[in-house]
Amino acid sequence: MARYLCILTTAAMMAASSCGVMANADEAGSFAADTVVDEVAAENDLFTQWAGASAFINREYSTDDVTMYDVVDARGNGKGYYLVDASGKLLSYSLNEEPDEFALDYISSYRAGNSDDAAPYAPTRYSNYNVLGGLSPQLQGTSNCIVAAASNVMWYYSHNGYSFLTGTNTWATVKSMMAYCYSSAGGNTNNNSPTAISQYVYINGPTHSVSVSVNWYPDVDLLLDEIDAGRPMMLGYAAGSPFSQTLGHMTMACGYQWMNYNWYAYVVTGYSTGPSFYVWDDNINDCIITVKMNYYKNEAGMNR
Repeated sequence: MARYLCILTTAAMMAASSCGVMANADEAGSFAADTVVDEVAAENDLFTQWAGASAFINREYSTDDVTMYDVVDARGNGKGYYLVDASGKLLSYSLNEEPDEFALDYISSYRAGNSDDAAPYAPTRYSNYNVLGGLSPQLQGTSNCIVAAASNVMWYYSHNGYSFLTGTNTWATVKSMMAYCYSSAGGNTNNNSPTAISQYVYINGPTHSVSVSVNWYPDVDLLLDEIDAGRPMMLGYAAGSPFSQTLGHMTMACGYQWMNYNWYAYVVTGYSTGPSFYVWDDNINDCIITVKMNYYKNEAGMNR
């Protein structure tokens, strides 16, 4: 498995500090804050999406001692946040759109006057992290969540080596075709996914095949293994999840991270075109449907 230990280096901390980001300087801090974003993007190749983004003070979480900056791209999409102290020293940064437990504990420690308690953890960003590239998440709209998640997986593959899966079809057409395949397989259920997705692939490229496996009550290792192999998957959430207290929800998982002694899945929810991290919960993440595209065969039956 590919695991990444990402440490905020002394050089990066000095560069960020030299930018002069001040906790109480909105107008003066705008340019400096954006400079921090570019410094992080240049220093850490996991944050290249921050290049050219802007940073704005998050007043809800900032204090006199620690300022939280929200990172926003040119389209207005949230790309994470970072923390600096009153001197402008970069403390921590993250791709999460909302502050995680580490950030909240860090801010709380400073607010309580216990900055020494938080300081040892400041240099560490993530200990384990992997997110698929080439993402182009689409919205669920009025479609069933299982249909939309399966469609998002096909949409991902179509933009990453398997263009025949969507061709010139619109996202609406792809969802409509996937809905037809699930209906033919017996309905919109997780267990019908192998038949439905296989039919979809056959319709669009009969010389190709796909391996689909439904895994109930999976271990988080399956998420890690699939992402490390470069494959997105359908990730189910039981009732009681952040999406609904009464209904289950199906998503597409396209990455992971380890933070604060918890695994997080990087998820395309269908409700937003920007993926977000959600903590892994054995009691909530009740199903993973793996989808592996296979090599196609030529007329002689040989794999190419």
